[in-house]
Amino acid sequence: MDVSVRLDGANQSGQLRSLAHDGRWIAAYNTHNESVDLWDLRTQRHVASLPDAGELTWGLALSPDDGLLASAGPSGKVRVWDTGSRRSVAVLDTTSPKRKAQAVHFSPDGRSLAAADGMSNVTVWDTDRFRTRMTMKGHEGATFGVEFSPDGRTIASVGEDSTLRLWGARSGRSLAVLDNRAGMTFDLAYAPDGRTLITGNNDGTVHLWDVRTRTGRATLDISAGTVYGIAVDAGGTSLAVANSDGTVQLWDISSERRTATLTGHTQGAITAAFSPSGSTLVSSGNDTIRLWDLDAGRATRHICDVVGPAVDRDRWRKLMPDVPFHTPCS
Repeated sequence: MDVSVRLDGANQSGQLRSLAHDGRWIAAYNTHNESVDLWDLRTQRHVASLPDAGELTWGLALSPDDGLLASAGPSGKVRVWDTGSRRSVAVLDTTSPKRKAQAVHFSPDGRSLAAADGMSNVTVWDTDRFRTRMTMKGHEGATFGVEFSPDGRTIASVGEDSTLRLWGARSGRSLAVLDNRAGMTFDLAYAPDGRTLITGNNDGTVHLWDVRTRTGRATLDISAGTVYGIAVDAGGTSLAVANSDGTVQLWDISSERRTATLTGHTQGAITAAFSPSGSTLVSSGNDTIRLWDLDAGRATRHICDVVGPAVDRDRWRKLMPDVPFHTPCS
């Protein structure tokens, strides 16, 4: 399972925030040349550096149809590009300059774009003319993460004040304030069915929330430093957790058990995203972007190609500690 591929030209890259729904694009801010870059996931090749990025980027999001890419940065600006033409189509202001746009997320229908900023607010624009629809205020301190629910009716946000807040996506009305009791919360993700909401915290825990009852369902002890990024696969069965110690942990959501620990990032893992099929995981850190093959059969064939027909139990355990030993290479 621990089989990774470094994308060509991806060393020195920074934050990855999203994969497109069809698994075509990988978007990342490249600290080496201070640009927002696009890679084609199928060919694993760099295809474009988007113009007018202009600043450090903390959050990226691709629209559901791949058509738009949005970025968030410390000037408080949200920049939007057309991925087809690679042209900038909008530069949007959050509440005011110098308030730091921390994260962005598109609604499931692609008609709205939400941003979390450094002054406790969540701003929503339409993506037709990029007009401001509403601003939700309530967090104390910076807001680090924002996400629409799978049905598009609710917006969830997290931040410095250790609260998880739910907002009406149409009205902007506060629906719930849940106490995370975990220090700062850097990221969140809905399960695809919308019934579970997951938050990642700086105390090394991940909280699972029941959306219907708005109560905590479980706490996972990650024990790998600060949790920077989380992602749920399309089937809603697997959770990926990117940590400050450089590991990316995989958890089975239903059993609440860790199934694998992926190692390779040397300066901390920042974000993670599953491909739509769930067979590939993409993670980023300050050193590189990595693709992880989660198909155990394919990984086994790769290892057999490397080690040859003979692989003993000890070597198998070292190469694939999460897969039961058998003799596929014979």
